[in-house]
Amino acid sequence: MLTSQVQTIKTDLSRIRDAALERHRRGEDPFKVVSGLSAGVDSLLCQLFAEYLRGEEENVALLAVGGYGRQELCPQSDIDILFLRNSDRAAEAIGKLVMLLWDGGVQLGHAVRTPEECYAFMEDDLTTANTMLESRFLAGSEGLLGRFGARAVGRYRRKRGEAFISAKLDLLRASVEDPQRTIYVLEPNVKEGMCALRDIQRVLWIENMKGQGSTFEALLSQGRFSQSEVRRLKEAYGFY
Repeated sequence: MLTSQVQTIKTDLSRIRDAALERHRRGEDPFKVVSGLSAGVDSLLCQLFAEYLRGEEENVALLAVGGYGRQELCPQSDIDILFLRNSDRAAEAIGKLVMLLWDGGVQLGHAVRTPEECYAFMEDDLTTANTMLESRFLAGSEGLLGRFGARAVGRYRRKRGEAFISAKLDLLRASVEDPQRTIYVLEPNVKEGMCALRDIQRVLWIENMKGQGSTFEALLSQGRFSQSEVRRLKEAYGFY
């Protein structure tokens, strides 16, 4: 038998996703649909954090990362979160919260790290770096958030920024210049296909690492992309 709290999480998630689906069916702006879904999950997680991490608010911070960090959560996407903490604090409380979310049907991706550990993982793996560069504060210690910004994200930008840009450019070129790839396929992969979602994201990631911002509006403000180019990129991204 499900506990009342697990059932409440299942009900809340279903309500949040149904609301996003209804907005999508009404033809609303896709960017507003996914940001609304993200906001609904934000509210749920912040409520649970306040309950399970009571008394540890200065020792733990909860961050949304990856696509969820960008506020682009889709109905069947994993909900990726990062628990920042001081040393080994609050391990039991974090474990209980994670277990509750799993039991509640949350498709969860999570990590528990100190800010300094975050940098080590970012340095070691490009995908992990990408995920943490797209982080967004949800709850807990703003002091830990500041340490994370300075000792992980800021340090990575200074020391590994050029390598990150080079690696993303290589992946982008491989996608669009590979003679074996084509946009003319019977079953297109809207995420990893040629000129699809991931390729557009790579453009945004590269420009963000250059310090030019991670939005389509930021692309337009740089003067290196025409209004037509940015509009078509954004329309394609919204379609995907």
